[in-house]
Amino acid sequence: MIGTLGGFDGHGNMVVLYTVERMVFDRYYCDLPIGLVIVRGEEVVVCGELDPTAPELPSNMILVTRYEMNEARKAERNSSFLRTNMRRLMNFLECVSDD
Repeated sequence: MIGTLGGFDGHGNMVVLYTVERMVFDRYYCDLPIGLVIVRGEEVVVCGELDPTAPELPSNMILVTRYEMNEARKAERNSSFLRTNMRRLMNFLECVSDD
């Protein structure tokens, strides 16, 4: 979650303005606009200031749409599923051929 700190109280509760949720997968990223967010202090792990002169992301990162991000994640899940099942099949065939 990235945004502009609008205010906070003594319990660490924060109001964050112009908030985006940054999704990162492999070398792709996508910023999903959320808007105003109120965060409970007990949920805050870290809060810091970004250097406005520093590059926001490494140069190899590629901005994609939400749809493209979901498709890339789906393709990775399918690929992982196929690799796992192929490995199981190969192990099964090795056991059968040993007999």
